[in-house]
Amino acid sequence: MVKKKTCFVIAPIGDPGSEIRRWSDTSLNYIIAPAVECCGYEKPIRADQIPGSGLISIQVIERLIKEDLVIADLTGHNPNVFYELAVRHAARKPFIQLIKKDERIPFDLRDLRTIEIDTEIAAASKAIEQLKRYIPEVEKEGPKIKNPISVAVAFEMMRESGDEQQKTLGNVLAKLEEMDSVSKLPFEEVYKAALRTNIFMEQLLPSIIEGLVEKGFVSSDMLAKMIHSLYPQRFTSIK
Repeated sequence: MVKKKTCFVIAPIGDPGSEIRRWSDTSLNYIIAPAVECCGYEKPIRADQIPGSGLISIQVIERLIKEDLVIADLTGHNPNVFYELAVRHAARKPFIQLIKKDERIPFDLRDLRTIEIDTEIAAASKAIEQLKRYIPEVEKEGPKIKNPISVAVAFEMMRESGDEQQKTLGNVLAKLEEMDSVSKLPFEEVYKAALRTNIFMEQLLPSIIEGLVEKGFVSSDMLAKMIHSLYPQRFTSIK
């Protein structure tokens, strides 16, 4: 018999009978559970449902690190949810974000795929179908999954490298990220390419710049001015 995968749910919990508890219970039981169980997972579990004794905070951290999938409900901007989501980001394992319809996605997470949910029947059905589509996608990404922590680590590895070209690429990509222009770039592939060749300044970076311009993330003039101001001697040919 094939062992089912495990799913841990991060969500605001609130006191029994409170509005937030009713929201969390409803979204867990009628949106999250049907979707993940359809994808071959055990019944998802939330922090207040962890069985047995022991320090609940340690048990939560262990599940955030070990479980096959984590689903985070950002509804209400609960600080515990954000803390636990950061732990999952650091673990670099599959996660999916949810948020109540019409609520604002926090700035640092707005570039990550987030499913809007509502307990109204039609909206709930739509959210279930979205979850069922997204779960296989994040499973395929595995340790390559992109989040703010993984991107920051990749940049830092480049900047701390003993290779001057890797340092330069790390600085350039970090500046572009600050401009919110490269949220969709495959940073793992960029870093691996940088490790494989010593001529990526002539081949890799120009292709990145061309891709950014083609996708309309930023104008060619803006990129040229920014890069030239950082590295005037190295990039005098960029126009």
